[in-house]
Amino acid sequence: MHTATTQELRQTSVLERSRQIKWGLMYPAELARDVDAAVEQLYSVGSKINVEIDYPEYLELSRQFQAADVDKKALELKKKCPDATHIMCVVKYPNQYAEVKRLLYKHGYITQVVQLKTLKRANFSIYANILKQMAAKIGDDLYHIKFSEEI
Repeated sequence: MHTATTQELRQTSVLERSRQIKWGLMYPAELARDVDAAVEQLYSVGSKINVEIDYPEYLELSRQFQAADVDKKALELKKKCPDATHIMCVVKYPNQYAEVKRLLYKHGYITQVVQLKTLKRANFSIYANILKQMAAKIGDDLYHIKFSEEI
């Protein structure tokens, strides 16, 4: 199966692109409820700002964050979903951010790392920003997203 390149993705609209993008959601096991709620909010907000995303492949980390676990889950995603291009990773502590980015980058994934404290205080604006940043990483316009008429 063909994996879309960044150049190919940039030549399509956001809605066409979102149907092509497969993504994983990596998180520590104890954050499962927070992650489930976040995914529902991402879909809700995405429908209002016309940024559609597919359901992610869930990649649950062990209770205690370890770099080897992140690496293992990235390899697991390649096997489960070879077309995956993005991984969003929820981390508990700010010092995990750079290491997660580094590990996932070496596997060739476009990453969006979000701290748990951000998800816990997230509102429409924060979820919209997460989605816009994900879209921008594949070449979409970060600042000019079309809103639905209900907003």
